[in-house]
Amino acid sequence: MLASMKIHDLSLFEVLVQVNHANSFSKAAIKLGVAPSVVSKKITQLENNLSLSLFHRTTRSVSLTEEGRKVLAVAERVLAEVKALEISSRTTRSPEELSGVLRISTISTYVNSRLVTIIKKFCQLHPHIRFEFVLTNSFINLADENIDVAVRICKSRKITGQFFKLEENKLIFCASPEFLNLHGEITTLEALTEFKLIYLQSHGAEKFKFSKKSIKNHFEKSAVQANSGDVLNHFAMHGLGVALRTKWDIDKYLAEGKLIEIKVDDYLESTSSVYALYQDIAYLPKRTKIFLKFLKQEYDQLNRQ
Repeated sequence: MLASMKIHDLSLFEVLVQVNHANSFSKAAIKLGVAPSVVSKKITQLENNLSLSLFHRTTRSVSLTEEGRKVLAVAERVLAEVKALEISSRTTRSPEELSGVLRISTISTYVNSRLVTIIKKFCQLHPHIRFEFVLTNSFINLADENIDVAVRICKSRKITGQFFKLEENKLIFCASPEFLNLHGEITTLEALTEFKLIYLQSHGAEKFKFSKKSIKNHFEKSAVQANSGDVLNHFAMHGLGVALRTKWDIDKYLAEGKLIEIKVDDYLESTSSVYALYQDIAYLPKRTKIFLKFLKQEYDQLNRQ
């Protein structure tokens, strides 16, 4: 019987409880601050919803039927749980505190190199936020995959929808101190092309500003090849050759002295950047809007350094 109940208005339960306590429609109305006719209509509505008679009615008082006692037990439990939930919400979280899940799509390399420190700061400010990462290189439909923010490394013309730029995808040449000690200082592109190059296939088409030649036209690939930038980083740090890497990915190794940037008399004009993509800002949850604002502030500061 109760399993088939369809109650969309909790005030019906509240009226039921008050009528039972008062044993009177009129006394319940006084308690609730409404007209007796309102109480009568709500009890009738509840009875019609359940197809049950809830009260024995006399001219002097009302009393619950057997079915009414069963419904009352459910009503009291539901109202108590709702009240407890409201109290818990008020005491554990202020109206300004954010909660819920943020789903972020990007590549694992970028999470490790850039986002982990930003996410840590955000979590310290908003401890009730949880993050879920969908790690992929592919462009996916944000709405279909329930993604709040996607961080993509690409050309801007490939992006549809809402986005803003986070940083340049700057490419630099680098090598280990051991490699440079062995081969000496490299200051020209001509000298650099004497070495085989460790680089990702996706960077092969990038061109130099002055020579106009691409990486794949200038260099032979080294004996080490992989589709993982992190793998190439470690081979470069172990002295296996000169590497072409994204600066954001090796900043920590440059700071630690494990890799040294090689600057020559020409430079690459990167055709891609790092972007934050999101759905229509008007329909975003508050937590997503605040995270996007925080992300932009963090990168503005980073890009000024």
